Amino acid sequence: FNLMTVLDAILAACSIPAEERGLQVAVSVAPGVPTALRGDSLRIYEIVLELVTNALKFVHQGGVFITVDTGEEAGSRFLRFEIRDTGGGMEEEQIAQLFQPFHQVGKQNPHRSGGTGLGLSICKRLVEKMNGSIGANSAVGNGSIFWFTIPLCLAEQEPAEEYQPQFHGHLHNRRILIIDQDETNRQALASMVTRFHAFTETKSTTAEAFIALQAARSNGFPFDLILLSVGPQNAQILESLIAVNQIRALDGLAQTPVLLIAPEEMDREQLANIDREGMLGVHSKPLYTPQFFRSLVDALNPPSFQWLGQNESKSQVRIKQQIPISIFQKRSALVVDDDFANRQVTNDFLSVAGMSVDCVSNGETALAVLDKKSYDVVLLDLTMPGMDGFITLRKIRELESGTVLPVMALTARSSPEDRDEVLANGFNAHLTKPVDQFVLYSALRNLLGKDSRENTT
Repeated sequence: FNLMTVLDAILAACSIPAEERGLQVAVSVAPGVPTALRGDSLRIYEIVLELVTNALKFVHQGGVFITVDTGEEAGSRFLRFEIRDTGGGMEEEQIAQLFQPFHQVGKQNPHRSGGTGLGLSICKRLVEKMNGSIGANSAVGNGSIFWFTIPLCLAEQEPAEEYQPQFHGHLHNRRILIIDQDETNRQALASMVTRFHAFTETKSTTAEAFIALQAARSNGFPFDLILLSVGPQNAQILESLIAVNQIRALDGLAQTPVLLIAPEEMDREQLANIDREGMLGVHSKPLYTPQFFRSLVDALNPPSFQWLGQNESKSQVRIKQQIPISIFQKRSALVVDDDFANRQVTNDFLSVAGMSVDCVSNGETALAVLDKKSYDVVLLDLTMPGMDGFITLRKIRELESGTVLPVMALTARSSPEDRDEVLANGFNAHLTKPVDQFVLYSALRNLLGKDSRENTT
């Protein structure tokens, strides 16, 4: 599996509820961390998502920051995930009880309240099943860091990465200046850009950036691109627009492209007075790896000013590039999965493609809904308690009269034998978890873009 795909799926699941509260979620992967890995990607996804979701409950300002690095102990390499929050922190004596079932921190600690602790105990069990370890560090007033380590297992074959197409050379050895007031955001941005084999320099203020820009030009190594990252505050946005025009006025920098990285809710009218010859584009947060790569390539090879915001989302832009959007418009889908996070991610992916989506948590409810309402496609989890996916599909087929409803299996089982078993049991498609957004779109195109209902992989 690809590590970046898993991290992007986590961002997709938790960024919207974070943004609704004015919080941010950022990811930073240390240089040298391999992304082609072998292991249980679904479990990693579930553990990190649970830790991020839990941390967000106790944060009122700032956000949650995910970092991934490698280490070595007793000759064995491991992956280390850290989830750091800017919450109120915890008393030291409470940390040892965090991973006990039903432990509730809020009863003993006024700085963190709510939650049963059951999710953390499950995380501990899942990590230990992968021969890893988990823990936490915290101090009152300084936030908390939850971490876990698992053995590092490299994949024998590099998975395809959508952000490494034939355009990869457009970013190789390019010099990119990153401007952001927040240190964690600067590190996260630098981490992403460095993985695209570009050189980065980071500054916290526009004043520092002006000095760096002029020094780089004087030394004969000017920056190829400026990334100007801002928060949701109007003052920051206004300052960024002023800064762009100041950069344009600096001697020799009139043609240096600037890409603004802004909150998705940023209003187009806030850009009305900007010199658009100087601002080549706006990329909205959160930063998903493949889309961010494409924005960087476009900024260095700009056809025109572009907006990737709420009204024209990043996902919709990519769908238009790869799949005719009309295939999904006014189509309906039923998602059946007992895991809330999985339902939410799949719902988000389908909704942004223009589909009408209903979600249920078990096979029994799915059958009751299908008895009353028609759908164009069903996405069905295989491993649900009670009535599993195979039994649910058989019941669905018994309800049918004439037209065969396309049903897509969602499963962590990814071997060729698993795929053959799924298709042999009557499913029309087989998708592995965590669901990749554009693999999902491609499978839907194969199903909904055809008149026939033949099986697809």
